[in-house]
Amino acid sequence: MLKYSFWWLLLLVSGVLPAQQTPRLSQYTFAPGLYNPAAAGTSERLTIGGAFRGQWMGIDGAPSTQLLFLDKSRDRVGLGLFLRNDRAGTLGISDLNAAYSYKIPLNAATVLRGGLSVSMANWRNDFSKLRLDDLDDPQFLVNINRWLPNFGAGLQIEHTRGQLGFGVPQLFEYNLNDGVDAVAARTFRPYFVQASGNFYLNQRQLRLQPRVVLASATLFNGARKAPRNNIGAPNALDLGVTATIEEQWKGGIQWRTALERSLSSDHALGIMAGWMGPQGFGISGVYEIPLNAIRRVTDASFEMMLTYAIVPRPQKSLPPSVATPPPPVVFSPTPTPVKPRPKAPVEPAPEEIILTVKGIIIDMKTGLPAEGARITLNNTCNGAETPAFITTANGVYTFSLSNNCCYTVTAQKDGRKTAISEKICTDNTTKPRTFRADLDLLQL
Repeated sequence: MLKYSFWWLLLLVSGVLPAQQTPRLSQYTFAPGLYNPAAAGTSERLTIGGAFRGQWMGIDGAPSTQLLFLDKSRDRVGLGLFLRNDRAGTLGISDLNAAYSYKIPLNAATVLRGGLSVSMANWRNDFSKLRLDDLDDPQFLVNINRWLPNFGAGLQIEHTRGQLGFGVPQLFEYNLNDGVDAVAARTFRPYFVQASGNFYLNQRQLRLQPRVVLASATLFNGARKAPRNNIGAPNALDLGVTATIEEQWKGGIQWRTALERSLSSDHALGIMAGWMGPQGFGISGVYEIPLNAIRRVTDASFEMMLTYAIVPRPQKSLPPSVATPPPPVVFSPTPTPVKPRPKAPVEPAPEEIILTVKGIIIDMKTGLPAEGARITLNNTCNGAETPAFITTANGVYTFSLSNNCCYTVTAQKDGRKTAISEKICTDNTTKPRTFRADLDLLQL
């Protein structure tokens, strides 16, 4: 007989039951390739990230997850590398996952992605950590420690207005008992279905992204043959929406539950907030409030994620091949002293008027902000060139303007058509003003 304060928690997560749900993060959108290989390589810059999730804080042995990941895309190829550690009660899972994706353009606004992954997981269950009345109970005499190689596959359709994906991160199922007639422990094949939208409002200063994720380990596999009340991984449903302001500040709300409410304690409401800096650094967190009976013994779950997208260094301009000769030295006779004239009163300089142009560049192939686009500002006044601006992951650019002049903004990126804004004129502007010029990059 078990002497465990929350025996139902142990049954849910320690592998005593026939199935174990794949550990999930609330902020899965930062590392989607972990659940669907086709979603690997979502960033054109090399992105490094880390996450920590502590579930049901205050409960000894409650689930906790740590994740490190790399993400990079180039042309049509996407790559992802994920190192994850998950612990819950006596159960521990550590795995290394490498994902590869390839995208095929279907038209100017739609892309089809296919992906494959390979992984190695260490699945362990240390029953010696349990306090037992019967130390000779054969159900708990043999610990479990297995290395499980696996493969995954997935598909994803991306449109400028959203995306739909289907992923199977582990195709193989394993019996974890090593031939010992002990606790029934095995893994089942998990399935993930994800759909999300992408909508811009208020002249693209606000972006809304509703999403839904269905995770199941009991469909289309051996779990269907097991009694429904013996499945430790019920079908899980996540619903949420994220609002992004100026591609920098993020806020959102999400609701997580299980379709079989009586078989799961994972039923919560989450609040998310985050910030993405202009230099590629981002931080975000989620605070989840339980909505079921477990809130009697725990206040909440918490998740924190840090990301950094490496910004490529700008190329330095080469020095001129021929140096400009120094000006000649001219000798002049000693000047005759001149009686100084009285100084005229100096009038105060007019107050400077700050004028800027700002906008978001959208890659119409993905529907997301264009990263790595080259933005130039051209004027019709003196023809002076302004240094080009290279957009980061948020696709935002900013230029300073002069008064009584007209400008156009040009956006360029490999594989996309050049986009040019309408003429922006600052004639007779007497107050500080920020002009808006958003541009769309169409596929060639």
